[in-house]
Amino acid sequence: MATRHQSSSLSRRTFTTGIVITPLIAGLTVRGAAGQEATPATMSVKETQQVLNGYVAALLGGGDVGQYLTEDFVVKFMDIGLEVSGRQESVDGLITLHTVQFDAQPELVNMVVGEGIAAIEAVFIGTHTGEFNGIPASGTSVAVPYSVFVLFEDGLITEFHLYNLVTGLMAQIAGTPASATPSGVTGGGFASSRRSAG
Repeated sequence: MATRHQSSSLSRRTFTTGIVITPLIAGLTVRGAAGQEATPATMSVKETQQVLNGYVAALLGGGDVGQYLTEDFVVKFMDIGLEVSGRQESVDGLITLHTVQFDAQPELVNMVVGEGIAAIEAVFIGTHTGEFNGIPASGTSVAVPYSVFVLFEDGLITEFHLYNLVTGLMAQIAGTPASATPSGVTGGGFASSRRSAG
């Protein structure tokens, strides 16, 4: 039986969990990027929750988010086919996205945590303050709904799979429909380490 909590906002100073804790559905097979069956999770729901709470608190509080990520951590922007590999490259990109390209604060809508996996529904709220995907700072306010699936292993986060973040941001700052969004995030951050997923 799942317990459901919601929070209205996450701020850089406070962290409200807003957690739904549920075991993975019995018989569900987790598949890796190549469609192969993944090794069953070795982390408990509690361990997964602790790592995720630590990461989010560090992100919102300006702390060291890298300590929660594996050395070969990968961020996949599923809506545009962009993949960034490496802990430092990913940390630099995430920090730049939240503090340079945008002055942003995520708002949590829902979170589901299982054994070695979590799903987050959030809204990216902020102001466009730096070059993003070739578009100079516009001062445009954004509120982009997005989701992220988080994979864990051996007490660390191994991957983020982000959905609708880049296309949503482009639609709001440039009026670009999702289908016309360029396949890359440039202007610092992820630009120097980007590659197509696949």
